[in-house]
Amino acid sequence: MSIFFRDLSNRLWFRIFLLVLSVGLMGVGGRIFYRLGCVSANGMGSAAAAVILFLGGAFLFGVGLMLILFPVLTGRVSSAISGMLLPSAELKEPALMLSPVRGKITAGRFEEALRDLEVLKERYPNHASICLVRADLYAGSLNDPQSAFDIVRAYLDEKARTPVEDCVQLVMRYTDLCLRGGLLREALERVECELRKSCYSEREKNSLRKRLELIRRKLKE
Repeated sequence: MSIFFRDLSNRLWFRIFLLVLSVGLMGVGGRIFYRLGCVSANGMGSAAAAVILFLGGAFLFGVGLMLILFPVLTGRVSSAISGMLLPSAELKEPALMLSPVRGKITAGRFEEALRDLEVLKERYPNHASICLVRADLYAGSLNDPQSAFDIVRAYLDEKARTPVEDCVQLVMRYTDLCLRGGLLREALERVECELRKSCYSEREKNSLRKRLELIRRKLKE
């Protein structure tokens, strides 16, 4: 039913019809209000007639106003009905579940885990947790730090990143890989760049500052 009303309210001819009808009804209501004023001024009629005229005018005016607002109201009402009738699981994106992937990694099923991560990456392209698991898999179990480095660097270069706390962990992984490969200057520049961003909390920035101090000490050695 809500879909029917929404489709109907989106039709141009129906909007024009509502506009003309509502203007006409408000015109009739205004005329009744004017007539009520004349009755009052000339002392004609009874109190009951005046009440009937007033209520009739108010009703017609209200109907006209509601008809003008009908296209807007039907969209909101249909959305509310859909929210009550449809399960919340169908209305919201399901939460990211990485436990099955981590279980496969623990069991040594690395190829399956990589395929699952690719599927999740397509579904959640900006999620830092997926990138973190992929990087840890390559750097650890697969002993491929270069691939892990490329994965993290590509992600950190993106503008859309979430959640922020996992982004901090990715920066840490990135600097670990840089230190492992002797890229101290690149690690320094990355942390300085991240500290200029406004998305981090003070606690997260403190973690980045500590890492920055560590890198600076390494550079002085």
